[in-house]
Amino acid sequence: MSLEEHDQYAMLQDDWGTLYDITHHPDAAQPFHATPRADPHTVLRAGTPRVLRMMVRHHHTSRTRAATRTVAS
Repeated sequence: MSLEEHDQYAMLQDDWGTLYDITHHPDAAQPFHATPRADPHTVLRAGTPRVLRMMVRHHHTSRTRAATRTVAS
């Protein structure tokens, strides 16, 4: 893992660690994983922490919007 990836990974854990289990699997084709704590059957996988951050942000936003629509209905 490069220094930049390490820093991005640390920031990802700091920012999203309460909602997602953020892990690194060096031997995997897509080594950076995020599992939503509220949905442990879903695993987001990416080649870099920067891409994983975008995926987590999108996933969280879509889940939040869906929950808001359900409450508003």
